[in-house]
Amino acid sequence: MKTSLLIITTIIFIAIGCNDNSTNTIESLQIMPLKTGNIWIYNSFTLDTNGNIIESQIYKTMVDADSLWNGEKIYRLSDSALNYKSSYYNMNRTDGYYSLRSSMDSLEHKDTLEPQILVKYPGKPGDTFIRYLMKYTIENIDINYTTLIGTFKCYKYTNTSNSGIEMDTTYDYYCPGIGRIGYEMYRHFTGGRNYLALKTELVGYSVK
Repeated sequence: MKTSLLIITTIIFIAIGCNDNSTNTIESLQIMPLKTGNIWIYNSFTLDTNGNIIESQIYKTMVDADSLWNGEKIYRLSDSALNYKSSYYNMNRTDGYYSLRSSMDSLEHKDTLEPQILVKYPGKPGDTFIRYLMKYTIENIDINYTTLIGTFKCYKYTNTSNSGIEMDTTYDYYCPGIGRIGYEMYRHFTGGRNYLALKTELVGYSVK
């Protein structure tokens, strides 16, 4: 079992287990390890155009059940924060990490569910895939991403969307064998003004 815990009082943390994951074999593991009991803890915060934190929230993602769907093993993940909880079903396939695009606690309507790829894995830089009608690109497959609990060798996934008024670029960082490590969204306004608007970072985990 790989375990890392973060205890925050001011900015004090204790990390147990594998803090520096930069030596993991990148192709040897699932991009998001799904086993009942696996837990990831994240700190998510939004920022204004000057880089000031507007809002922050600690939330937990946990694999709390598994089931079969059309002969495939699927897992129920639950996100929980202070005043929020949602559940959904995901799975790993040979070409990546998938969602059943459902927020239901049950599989009552499982025949109508359709898997949607979340991240392609394995892959190589330049590979693309479509997630919820948006094009994503694998930018890097061995980039080091540093958090408060250590450095992780990650796949980096990139997407740019343009509403006509503003353009957003997102970066997703996943470490095979550990899971999602970080997420960043940069907002680009006409005239060239760019800033980090949203960031989510792994601050603790326990995976089997």
